[in-house]
Amino acid sequence: MGNFEQPFLVIGGSGRSGTTWVLDAVAQANGLRTIFEPLHPFAIPEMRPYAYRYIPTDCDSPGLQVLMEGFADGSFHSIWSDYRVRTDRLRPRFETFCSRDKLSRFYRRWKKLYKNYHTYNETLGHPRVITKFIRANQMLGWIRKHFDARIVLLVRHPGAVVESQLRLGGDDWNPYEMLDHYRNDEALLSTYGTAYRRLLGQDLTPAQALTTVWCIQNQMPLREAEHNDVVVVYYERLLENPAQEWERIIRGLGLPHAPDAVLLKRPSQQASMQSSRGGFDPQSYRRWMDRIPTSALEDVNRILQEFEMTVYDAHDPLPKGDLIAAPCDRPRSESE
Repeated sequence: MGNFEQPFLVIGGSGRSGTTWVLDAVAQANGLRTIFEPLHPFAIPEMRPYAYRYIPTDCDSPGLQVLMEGFADGSFHSIWSDYRVRTDRLRPRFETFCSRDKLSRFYRRWKKLYKNYHTYNETLGHPRVITKFIRANQMLGWIRKHFDARIVLLVRHPGAVVESQLRLGGDDWNPYEMLDHYRNDEALLSTYGTAYRRLLGQDLTPAQALTTVWCIQNQMPLREAEHNDVVVVYYERLLENPAQEWERIIRGLGLPHAPDAVLLKRPSQQASMQSSRGGFDPQSYRRWMDRIPTSALEDVNRILQEFEMTVYDAHDPLPKGDLIAAPCDRPRSESE
């Protein structure tokens, strides 16, 4: 277990679940430095062995231990985690100059770096740190045990997540690359048995593949949240009942201040241009239902049923409550 002057503060969740909004609101309200998605396999290539990995709570992983210590004590730095810009996208290629559109995108990346440098550079000296992960759901129990971390898991409707990832596209949200991480994770497959192998062996549409990723990323963490002392917050409930849910977040992280109304009305740094221009809307959690194609919604529904994920219904934007049942085999006890 880590021995640090301050608790290791963690926001976890799947990508496109509102984690950046929560991270920044909490950090600004409490004067924290943020470490942003440090397990990104493309932005920080040395993190590839650990991105999306299932790490059992009793596993001995010295390499991961060293990395997490850097996140926990704030000694870790990178352009990506500090300024939220991928350096591999800052280097021009020949084709960058072959079209106005590509050149414009290249210019916007450097403009974003300039803006983010001025936004986040002054926070790098803050003594307390909070880290956001979207590729660590399967190791939250390990982090909790080995670092006595305070962890909040943010969960959003899979339809909303899938719609956003399909719309954005790109290598960050390539569903088949994400599934390959799980297909090659023998620790995950040996622990959770034949059900995951069967589901991962199917030919899947992009929406089905992304929903499968969402189920794998959230099924086990939700079921084990109480045992691992992880605070689960549903994005939709956070928008509907902000006072109550923000209090749960702040209490779970052991921090003194909840974000005020001004902070909460700011769009996420990861928000789409459309939602940023439109401003904050507490009912925004329903918008995805107007955008997602009918076929994709049915794909989401099919995969949720196969995983027996009852916490959400594909056709209802609000969560149903606690996770019930799961098709995957239970982890084997030491006596088995």
